[in-house]
Amino acid sequence: MTRNERIKYYIDAISQEVFGYISENSDSEKDGWISTVRIKDDLGLKVPEYPQNKDKSARGWLFGIAARRLEDVGMIEYDNSGTRSYCRVKENKGITF
Repeated sequence: MTRNERIKYYIDAISQEVFGYISENSDSEKDGWISTVRIKDDLGLKVPEYPQNKDKSARGWLFGIAARRLEDVGMIEYDNSGTRSYCRVKENKGITF
């Protein structure tokens, strides 16, 4: 396996864990929509994105990559229409990577 293939493999693995969390917790939310802030906090996906010599706070970029991957393969829906963002499992969740 090449380095590029391993990186894609790990991105897909993180995305599958995020999908599992969304699937397991969607029943407790209105219409299945889960706050992306909750997902990032519960899964510890707010991580610093800059080298240590930069004075920047942790962001949700890792979650953003996973959510985009899940959207691209048709596993989740993403709503950013208000002041907050939400995700939910799509009905046709038989789609996989």
